[in-house]
Amino acid sequence: MSKLNIKYNRTTEEFEFTEENLAATYCTVIACLDTTGETLEFSELECGVILKNGETVIGSKTIPAEGVTIISSNQACLDSFRCSWVPDMVIDIEVWMEQTSGRKEGKYQLTVPRPPKRYASWVWDDDLKIWDTPISYPDDGKYGFKLQIAYRWDEGTVSWVEIL
Repeated sequence: MSKLNIKYNRTTEEFEFTEENLAATYCTVIACLDTTGETLEFSELECGVILKNGETVIGSKTIPAEGVTIISSNQACLDSFRCSWVPDMVIDIEVWMEQTSGRKEGKYQLTVPRPPKRYASWVWDDDLKIWDTPISYPDDGKYGFKLQIAYRWDEGTVSWVEIL
């Protein structure tokens, strides 16, 4: 599962960011506290995370939901949400946590990975954000509704070969 874990470390009073198996198209963002199983007491806890690509917000979450107050918790995970993105996108992450005692903020940046390369000869198409063949798919009129002749990629010859 593609995950970005954001944990507030009470000892260092810093946010920690951990990437796990990031996918090229999505990620589950998980907001956590280092509870170590104990119940934590809060004074009007509110926190949030914003993911941006440039000035465009691609994901955000504020915890708790409007009208809800968190006064204590023994849960490490406060909430999670899914975020969609594309390969090579640079993501700026801003996170904050606020109580009546003060506000803590953190920042992190990541670059979305490309999907695995299917064949060694394939090249990255930066416009489409996909791995593509170095030679275009044949446009010889042999493949159509009635003909049904198709091609497959042959890495050994670095070419398209007919499937008969």
